[in-house]
Amino acid sequence: MPLQHIVLLKTRPGLDGRAFDRILTDAQKKLATIPGVSNLRAGVSADSNSAWNIALSMDFADQEALEAYRAHPVHVAYVQDNLDENVVERKALDFLMDG
Repeated sequence: MPLQHIVLLKTRPGLDGRAFDRILTDAQKKLATIPGVSNLRAGVSADSNSAWNIALSMDFADQEALEAYRAHPVHVAYVQDNLDENVVERKALDFLMDG
């Protein structure tokens, strides 16, 4: 069954603009190349007061594709290079989609 994978991010206070932008651009450039990822979207909160200031969303054909994505070296490197030092909290939500 198809899945939508959503990740909400809280960046660390005082994160510089280049690092913030790189979280978004690297997601679009790198994560989208991983087999099984479709409809990848990356954006910033429309509410400037929200603690969750970045969201990533992508679709997968099934749970197996999502698990392969999580273990993929490009995903692992993205997390290490962009999130580990720049994000204070992450929340992942996976939704089963009809059709």
